[in-house]
Amino acid sequence: MPHPETPAPSPPPAPAAPSPAPDSDEPDAAGSDGADSDGAAPRADNFLPFPSITKLEKVAQDFRRTAARAAHRAALAGDAAAATPAESLPADLKIKYLGTVKLHGSHSDIVLRPAPPGDADADGGDVLVLQSRNKVVTPGGKTDHAQMAGKLTPHAAALRRLAQAARERAGAPPGAVVQLAGEWCGPGVQKGVAICRLPHAFYLVGARVGGVWQPRSVVEGLRDHGALVFNIFDYPAFELEVHFGRGDEGVKEALDRAMELTMQVGARALRMLGRSGEGGQASEVDSAWLRPQVDAVCPVAQARGVTGPGEGIVWVPDLDCPANPAWLCSAPGLWFKTKGESHLAAAASAGPSAGPTAAAPPKNPLAGVAPEVAAGLAKLATRGRCLQAVEFQREMGGEGAAVCAAKAGSWVAQDVVKEEGLALEALGLKMPKDKGVVFKVVVPLAKETVEALLKEEAAAATPQP
Repeated sequence: MPHPETPAPSPPPAPAAPSPAPDSDEPDAAGSDGADSDGAAPRADNFLPFPSITKLEKVAQDFRRTAARAAHRAALAGDAAAATPAESLPADLKIKYLGTVKLHGSHSDIVLRPAPPGDADADGGDVLVLQSRNKVVTPGGKTDHAQMAGKLTPHAAALRRLAQAARERAGAPPGAVVQLAGEWCGPGVQKGVAICRLPHAFYLVGARVGGVWQPRSVVEGLRDHGALVFNIFDYPAFELEVHFGRGDEGVKEALDRAMELTMQVGARALRMLGRSGEGGQASEVDSAWLRPQVDAVCPVAQARGVTGPGEGIVWVPDLDCPANPAWLCSAPGLWFKTKGESHLAAAASAGPSAGPTAAAPPKNPLAGVAPEVAAGLAKLATRGRCLQAVEFQREMGGEGAAVCAAKAGSWVAQDVVKEEGLALEALGLKMPKDKGVVFKVVVPLAKETVEALLKEEAAAATPQP
C-alpha cells in the first residue's frame, strides 16, 4: 500500500472493463447514504446520480432481481455468453467483496463529460462538472455545502488530469463520461467524527467511466494532495466473502464477519498508535476502553494525524477477483455498508441536548397504532437520520429553521421505509400497505427532533458574553 503522502504512480495497463452497471430499482429520492437511481445517463440538468448503498440484508433480499437485471444489461452489451440467467446461478455462489473505510462527510462527484456544442468553457472537448449528492453545484452558490465547489474549482486543471487518467486506465475512448465519486470531508461538513477535524479534502472512493464502475486497479493511485484529492485505497482495505447460495445462513455469517471487521477498524488504528499489548493484542486497559467502542478510531484520520471516531466500512464486489462474474459484480445493487455499533448508538442518542429525542417512544400513544409498534418506529427515527435530513435540505437550497423542520419529517419517514424493511417486518408492518403507519409515527417525531437540533445549532453559534 503506498503511503498517503507519496506522489501518484504512473498509470498501470488498462484492465478488462466489466459489463455496464444496471440501473437501480430504487426511486430517485433522498435517503441515507444516497437514494439516487444509478442510471448511467445524466439527467436533463447534466447531473449524474450516484447509486444507493444499503444493508446486506436488503442486498440479499433483492439478489435474484439484481442478478436478472445484470444479466439483461450484459446481454444488451453483447455479452450474452457470460450472462447466466438469474434462476440458473449456482447454488453455492459466493462473491468476494472489497471493503474500504466509510467516511462521514458529504457525497460529492467530479465529472468530466463531453461539452455541448459551442460551450466556451470546454477544454479539449470536455467540460468539468462538480456535484453534491443530489445536484450540480457551482462556487459560491447557496447549495455549495461546506464550500466544496469553491475549494475545488481553483484546482480544475488537476481535476481534469485525474479524470483523464481514469479514462485512460479504463481503456475508454476520448469523450467517455468520467465520474470520480468521493466524500467531501472537513470542518463544518459533519459532526462527531475525527475526519471533521482535518482540513477540507475530497476522498476518492470509486470511478465510473463510460457507464462502467471500475475496479480497484483503475482507481488506486489517482490522487493529487495539492488539489485536495486523496485516495481511499491509500488506507486500510478489507476482504469478505458472501455465500449468497446458502441463503439466510450464508448472509448472516457474512454480516457477522463484516461487523467484526468493522469493529477491528478501531483496533487496528490503536495498534498503529502503539496502544497494544504483546503480540499485537490489545492490553487489558485497551480492552476495557474498546468495549463496546472498538470502532471509535477512524483509520484515515489517524493516518493523517488526528485520532477520534470513525463510522464503518463500505463493501463492493472485488472486480479484480477472477472468480467473481464481472457481469454480475459490476451491479451497484450488490453494494452494502456496515457501521460500528458505537456510531449507531451515538446516532440514536440525543447527546447533550435537553430537548426531545427521536429515539424515545412517543409521549402519548397514537390512535390506531399499537404502543409497541410506535415505540419500535421511534427507535428507527434516529438523531442521525434527522441530521441527514437537515443536511439534505441545505444541499437543496432550503433556508431557515421552518423549511428544514417542515420537510425533515417526511424525509426521515421515507428513509425508514427504504432502509429498514426487515425491522418493519419484525414490527408486523408490510410495505406499501402500512407506509401510512410509518409516516404517522415518524413524521412528528422527526420534525420535533430537527427543531431541537436547529435550536442547539443556533445557540452554539451565538457569541457568549
